[in-house]
Amino acid sequence: MNKQGAFELQDGTVYNPQEEDFRILDHHELIEDKKGKYFRQWRDEIESPNDIWDEIIKQAMVPGLTSAPKLQPIATRLVMLQTGMRAPMGIKVYGPDLESIEMVGLEIEKHLKQVDGVSPMSVFADRVVGKPYLELEIDRDAIARYGLNVRDLQNVLSGAV
Repeated sequence: MNKQGAFELQDGTVYNPQEEDFRILDHHELIEDKKGKYFRQWRDEIESPNDIWDEIIKQAMVPGLTSAPKLQPIATRLVMLQTGMRAPMGIKVYGPDLESIEMVGLEIEKHLKQVDGVSPMSVFADRVVGKPYLELEIDRDAIARYGLNVRDLQNVLSGAV
């Protein structure tokens, strides 16, 4: 880096990320620093692959959903096939009825969120009771008068609901 804060490249040109648009540089264009490392185009707070993953999780957080585990796709699929869950770790709760299973699951969720080393947003008990369903009976004769068929109406309804 020169005194103006720009990076000097092998061909004698300079690149200043504060003044110029982002561009991808081939590593052959870069000059190593005193420690033998190339300059990086990451934000200052990104120092490791874990920091990158944490930033992805923070930006992609959807309320009510757990984040994807930090596994490669094949490893994730194997975990799902072995456990029946979309997480590297899970607890299966069995009980006499859905209400008691959900109640115990919510209680376990509450306690696990307090455990040191466990990210509270990664703990989520499935809500198995009281899911809202909307049942519609389609009057085929009525929709046919408007030139519609069941498939077209279902496509519209699935997008609207």
